[in-house]
Amino acid sequence: MSRDSTGAFVDYLTADVKRAGGALSFLHRDRLCWWSRLWLWLAECITVYGIGFAVHVWLQRDERFIDQKPPSETRFENGTRTNIAESSAEGVRFVDGRKIESRRSPLR
Repeated sequence: MSRDSTGAFVDYLTADVKRAGGALSFLHRDRLCWWSRLWLWLAECITVYGIGFAVHVWLQRDERFIDQKPPSETRFENGTRTNIAESSAEGVRFVDGRKIESRRSPLR
């Protein structure tokens, strides 16, 4: 129940209709559906934690995971990423799965 401009109580047929400033206001039930709530939750996760976290949590239901890259990851000037694994014993580097032989410095 609410009051109108004269102070009298107003009884609406449903709880979805309210009077605000003399005009009727309707609650749209599509804002309350499950996919809308899910989208709002994902948007909040992206805002707070980043897109990698939201995708990681979203894909857990299919038991597939996408982890965020560590902050110490190498980045090129154009922003692309690369996965570099180096074995100092063999002097071999792997860049994006390709084996690259490195020459040892004579000072080592």
